[in-house]
Amino acid sequence: MRIFIGLVLVAISIYFFSWWGLLSFLVVLPFIGWKDRYKGLLPTNQTSGQTTDYNAAQGIANETTKSFMLMQNILVKTSKKVTTTPELLTMLNQLRDDLRTEKTDNDELSDKELLQTFVQQFSTTFPNWQGEYVILSDLINNNFL
Repeated sequence: MRIFIGLVLVAISIYFFSWWGLLSFLVVLPFIGWKDRYKGLLPTNQTSGQTTDYNAAQGIANETTKSFMLMQNILVKTSKKVTTTPELLTMLNQLRDDLRTEKTDNDELSDKELLQTFVQQFSTTFPNWQGEYVILSDLINNNFL
């Protein structure tokens, strides 16, 4: 309701003061007072409550330092689409090797299970990379046994 009233106030001020009426946004925005200003005025399809779990992230970083850094690099390169599939596979192979050396309790897991488990753990800790996790999961399912 506040948004509607705010937009009506802006429209009226534009009507009476022409382009100077746009300055009424400075008055209207605090009046609207929505909680998530950084997300914008109109609601989006973003799911709320999905934020980084910093305690879990610190735990992963402490347990698997090299793998943690490599996984972050993989996600960034995947999101920017600057790598090819063979390069991603090479990075996933390196991730697998790092996980094997850093985590001693994963000897009974296959390469596919080891990578999927780590990606799943990373996904729950950093939920804002869902598109990249889908790409990585497809690569892992199709190229590892």
